[in-house]
Amino acid sequence: MNTYIYMIRHGESPKTEGDDSTRGLTEKGKVDANKVTELLKEEGLNIFYLDWNLWMNS
Repeated sequence: MNTYIYMIRHGESPKTEGDDSTRGLTEKGKVDANKVTELLKEEGLNIFYLDWNLWMNS
């Protein structure tokens, strides 16, 4: 049995709108996020971990 770890960053976001905790994604960022979602669906992941606190405190 192999273990694979995928490290994924957020998609592209506007450089000037809001701060890190409130700004959304650009259209490119949304397209890229959907691509990553589809790729990960094919992998059949057993666990998905999001470090929300690290993101919100950076």
